[in-house]
Amino acid sequence: AHEALCGSVWPDSPMGRPVCGRPETVGRITAPVLRRYVSRTYTPERMLVVLAGHFVRDDLLIKLERTLGKKPRGTGRPAGDAPAFRPGVTLLCRPFEQVSLEIGFPGLSYDDERRYAMMLLNFIVGGGASSRLFQRLREERGLAYSVYSSHEAATGAGLFTISASVAPANQ
Repeated sequence: AHEALCGSVWPDSPMGRPVCGRPETVGRITAPVLRRYVSRTYTPERMLVVLAGHFVRDDLLIKLERTLGKKPRGTGRPAGDAPAFRPGVTLLCRPFEQVSLEIGFPGLSYDDERRYAMMLLNFIVGGGASSRLFQRLREERGLAYSVYSSHEAATGAGLFTISASVAPANQ
């Protein structure tokens, strides 16, 4: 449902494409094409290394410099157009026991200062078993097997979703 939703709200953007690709696209990938992509895309200025736990800082920095430090610099992060949100309805019939429902709303981009308020809203609305959606729709009314909300923040765009899995009788 989520893949279909993203494809519907962002039809002309890479953000609307399937994460794993389409069979015809993936089938054309060769080893040289993949190596070119990795060398062009996975460059130091586009990487972030995060470590947590027990380690010796100086030893680790030496190891990182020995491996990642030798990678050639790239051209930087490519400019991307912020996709416009397109509302609509998408229905897909599939032979599943449950009905998956997802409702999407324009969200906030990752550099929007209001993203912290959005994180709080998401937690209250559908961020876990104590959320309002879970308590009302699943626990009190028994209408859904699962129900939750999420927020994805990307460059220039975001997506706030409410998702549920329900029995066909409850659709």
